[in-house]
Amino acid sequence: MMDKLLPITGIGSLPHTDIESAVNFSLKFDIPFLPELTKIESSLKIHNIEDFKCFDLFIQKVKEIGTFKTQCFHDSQREFIKGEIHFIDDPQMKIKSHTSPIALHCCNKVTMEYITSNNITHLSFDANLIEGPKEFINELLTRGITPIVGVVSTHDESISLCHNFEYWKPVLRDNVLNCWLAPACGLSRCTEEEAEEILELLQETRRELLRAIS
Repeated sequence: MMDKLLPITGIGSLPHTDIESAVNFSLKFDIPFLPELTKIESSLKIHNIEDFKCFDLFIQKVKEIGTFKTQCFHDSQREFIKGEIHFIDDPQMKIKSHTSPIALHCCNKVTMEYITSNNITHLSFDANLIEGPKEFINELLTRGITPIVGVVSTHDESISLCHNFEYWKPVLRDNVLNCWLAPACGLSRCTEEEAEEILELLQETRRELLRAIS
């Protein structure tokens, strides 16, 4: 049961250049994600996620394991596979009035207008940029939105939790059934070793949060 609480996922981009090692790294997460190998492909230019280099191997390995996520900078018109949640990467919050259910990743400061103007099912965001974690999470949950909380900073020189993590701790402990944990953004700027360290930090953070309620 405890492994279902605060599941860990990633955003998309990775520092890897080898397809198999990237997919295997993604599979270490509770909710695997389609790797984007930004050193050898341009995510911005890819409109169909089937064109990502890791797509075929990733789908082959995850289609029987339950929930997984895919993502790109564009909406997808393809028919989704069972268990798949497709995220649109929208760092500049350009998507407005999207009436169909949509999952979004935004590493900018999320506004309430952005939330209310779209039919969002899942929202991935940088926890550093949220000033009132409790109120923000309550607002998302009231609207039926699953929060993917980016608790590990990806823009600092060192690997660390978000600077306001002490404010997030009680909120996450109160919502272990509802929230996911993730890095704030993709990991393409890291080394492969640093990406492993970030996963380990996420896993240790979850253990710490759950120890307090077990």
